[in-house]
Amino acid sequence: MMYKNKIIALLSITAIMFISVWIYSVVTKNDLAAPVTLQHTAVKDVAVISNNTLLNARPVVQVSQQPTYITEIEWQVLQQIAQQKSPTEEALVHLVNNLRFVKQVELWHSLVKTNPEAQALAELLLTDIPTRVQQQDLDQQQAQQLQQELISILTVDANARHQRITTEAKRIGVTIEIESH
Repeated sequence: MMYKNKIIALLSITAIMFISVWIYSVVTKNDLAAPVTLQHTAVKDVAVISNNTLLNARPVVQVSQQPTYITEIEWQVLQQIAQQKSPTEEALVHLVNNLRFVKQVELWHSLVKTNPEAQALAELLLTDIPTRVQQQDLDQQQAQQLQQELISILTVDANARHQRITTEAKRIGVTIEIESH
């Protein structure tokens, strides 16, 4: 639920940015086609980003420029949010990493699960989940649910899958007890 709320908040911020551009163009008497073009470009950029760079994007520890997997509008919003927090640089790194993670999860959901790219992305997401829990971007329940979903695609054998779920759960502070029959 918290994960969905963060996605909704991010989409709301993006919508607010589009509305702000439109209002600015009306107030300054600029051509009203500009916001439509800007919106179309942003949507187009997301498709290009998803196909070209998001699969290989890794967590960042420092942000000195706009990452290639973040659109210009998203970058502006992230910078504005980070400026309201202290320290600003750490906040921006956190926001960039969280947005990357959310976009990668969305991309993973859109891919055919037998695709090697989807499997590589699933492994990458599994690696990043403990950090998202530690930084409170995901709660343990959301993280465990995502882990199980990713592992169910990666591991066919039931015993190996159960073992991997147990191992990954420990990485987020969840203990799963196995009952023997």
